[in-house]
Amino acid sequence: MNKEYDVRNDEYYQLFISDSLRNETTAEKYFDILTKFCEATNKTLGEIIADCTDEQNIVTKEKLPPDENGNERIREIRFDVNNKDSKINKYLNQFVDYCRQRNNKNVTINGQRSLIIAFLREFGVLIPKIKKLEDDSDDWYLLTKEDYNYLLQDMSLVHISLANFLTSTGMRIGDALSLSISDFMKATEEYHDFVDVEDFIDNAPEDMIGQWVFEPHKTERHGVKCITFNSTHSSNLILQYLRHIKNQYLPNKNKKRNEDSKLKISKKWALFGSRREEYVNPMKPTSVATQWGEKNKKFHLWKENQIKQQIADGKISEEDFTDELLKIPRFHPHTCRKYFISTVAKNCGDIRVCALLEGHSDGLPNDKSYVKKKVKEIKEIYINNIHDALSLDNVETKIVTNKETEELNKKVSEADKKIEALTNQNAEKDKKIEELTKLINQTQEQVDNLSFNRNRSNIQKIIFEYFDNNYKENILNQEEDVSIGRKKCSILCKLAYEFAIENESNFRNDDVYLNSLIQKSIVKYTLNPEIELFDKKELTPDEVEFVTKHLTLQFELFELIKSNDTLWNMVKDDEVTLNNIILYIIKKNKDNIDNLTDEDKDNMVQDVLMEYLTVD
Repeated sequence: MNKEYDVRNDEYYQLFISDSLRNETTAEKYFDILTKFCEATNKTLGEIIADCTDEQNIVTKEKLPPDENGNERIREIRFDVNNKDSKINKYLNQFVDYCRQRNNKNVTINGQRSLIIAFLREFGVLIPKIKKLEDDSDDWYLLTKEDYNYLLQDMSLVHISLANFLTSTGMRIGDALSLSISDFMKATEEYHDFVDVEDFIDNAPEDMIGQWVFEPHKTERHGVKCITFNSTHSSNLILQYLRHIKNQYLPNKNKKRNEDSKLKISKKWALFGSRREEYVNPMKPTSVATQWGEKNKKFHLWKENQIKQQIADGKISEEDFTDELLKIPRFHPHTCRKYFISTVAKNCGDIRVCALLEGHSDGLPNDKSYVKKKVKEIKEIYINNIHDALSLDNVETKIVTNKETEELNKKVSEADKKIEALTNQNAEKDKKIEELTKLINQTQEQVDNLSFNRNRSNIQKIIFEYFDNNYKENILNQEEDVSIGRKKCSILCKLAYEFAIENESNFRNDDVYLNSLIQKSIVKYTLNPEIELFDKKELTPDEVEFVTKHLTLQFELFELIKSNDTLWNMVKDDEVTLNNIILYIIKKNKDNIDNLTDEDKDNMVQDVLMEYLTVD
C-alpha cells in the first residue's frame, strides 16, 4: 500500500458514504475504522475487495468415477468462505491482532469489526461465520442518572413509572409486565391495610418500598429465588399513574359508555397497562422496546455533542472520538437491569445477597428457610446501601389535564380558522398559478421524457455490455442447464439496472461503479433465491402483481432487519437464518400481504426479534 494512500480519496469509500442515509458523523466513523483496517492489512480497500471477491469466485473441478454407463462425471466445488486460510479470514484476523497490539478491548474490536463487515458486504464480499470476541471490559457501558433524566423527561407517566421500577428492582421486562395491581398492593402491605383497590389507590401513603419475592420466569425451572425491592420514588410514580387512570382516564372513557359497559379499575388489572388495552392488560415487551428505542437517535446525538465538547475542552483526544461513540449505550428495558446489577455490585459485598437481588444463582445451597430469614436483612442492606444510588428521582412528570387539553384545542381551532381565511384569500391566485405551473410542467415533461428515455436506455446498454464482458461466461459455466444460466444472467442484469436507476444522478461509466452494481445484484439474488423460480412471462397478470410485491417486500424486510442493531447482529453472519426469517415473516402474513403498512412491517420485525432473542 502506498504511504500516500488516503481512505477519503478511495472510490469504494466515496461510493459507500454517498448513500443518503449515511450522515457526516457516520462517514467519519467509517473513515477512522477503515483507515485502521488498511493499516492492519497494508492493503487499500480496492485491493482487499478484489482479493476477497476473486478468491470467492474460484470454482474447482473434481473428476469423479464414471457413471454406470461409463460417462465421465465432473463435480464443481465452490470456494468455502469459512476456510480458516481464506483471505477474508486472514484480513479480519490481522485487524484483530492490530487492535490488540494497541490495547483495544474486545468490546471495541467487536464493534469496529462489525462496521468493517458491513462495508465489505456492500461490495459483494462474502463473510465467514465469525465468533464474537468475549467481553473483557471491566465495566458495562451503562446509562447514568443524567442519561435517564434526559431520556424520560418527555415520556408518558406509565413509561416513566416502568423505567423507575426496572432500575430500582432489576426485574426483567417480562417479569415486570406480568405483575398486577394486586401484586403491588401485596408488595407494599407493610405500609397499609387496604383491601379495596380504589381505597388503596386514593389513600396509600407516600414513600413505600415494595418488597418482591418471586421466581423469575427465565430461571423458574431451576428454582432460583429473587428478593428485590422498588424505591420510594418508584412507588410514588406508580400511585400517581394509577390515580390518573382511576380519577381522570376512566371517568372520561365512561362518559361514552352505557351503564353495563362502564369500566371500573380492578386488582386484576396489569400494573403497567397498555393504553390500547385501556390499561386492563399489560403492555407488550416489543411495544416497550420499540417506544424506548425511538428515543435512541435523539439521545445518541445528545451524547455525541457531549463528546465533541469534551474534545473542545481538551478532556479527551480527538483520536478517541470513534471509540467514545462506540461506548454510547442504548436505551432498552434490559439496560435498566444492567444499571441495577452494576449498582448492586458496587454497593454490596455479599455475593449471596447480590445473587438474590438479581435473581441469579450463586452456586451455593439455597433453601426456603434461608431465603425467609434473609428478606429482612436484605431489605436493610437495600435501604442503607443501594436505594439512593438506584432512585431516579429528578425526572419531572406532568399529566395534561382535561382543562389544559381543551384550552390547547381551542387555540389550535382559532389558528386553523385564521389559516383557512388566509387560504381562501389566496385561492384564486393559487388557482391561476397552478394552471400556469401545470402548463409549464407539461411542456417540460415532454422535453424531459425524451432525454430521460434516451439516458435510461444508454444506462441499460452500458450495464449489459459490462456484464457480458466480465460476468456472463463465468455464470453460464457454473450452471449445468444453459437455460437456467441465461435466466440468472438476465435477472442479475435487471437487478443491476434497478440499483442504478434508484440513484440515477450518481451513475458512472467506470469499472469500480459497475462492478459494485453487479455485486449488489448478486447479494440480493443470493438473499432471495426464490427469484429464480418466478418467470413473469408464464404468470397471469394477477400472479405477476403478487410476485412483484412479494420480492419487493423481501428486500424491504431485509433493510428493516439491517436497521435493527440487535437482530442484525444475530443474523448478519448467517445468510440461511436471515433468509428463513424473511420468508417466515412473509408466510406468516401471507393473507394480509396487500395491506401491509410501514408500521406493520416494522412490527413484524420486532415480533420476530422477541421470538429469536432471549436475554439475561
